Amino acid sequence: RDPEMSRGLGDVYKRQRSYNALGNACYVNGDIARALNYLQRAAQAGDEAAARNLFLIKRRIGDGAE
Repeated sequence: RDPEMSRGLGDVYKRQRSYNALGNACYVNGDIARALNYLQRAAQAGDEAAARNLFLIKRRIGDGAE
């Protein structure tokens, strides 16, 4: 468990479906690596919104997403 993230978001950290929200929070706070990690987890779990967010962030940072 990541104490930094769980401190502000409580039990959200525990739920797979919340990885999109965690990814977005990390992105807004400038932690791109962690954002990509959470969004990837959510996308792999079938979260279409997370997949879209992952695509947009990768495109923005020039990671070859098309």
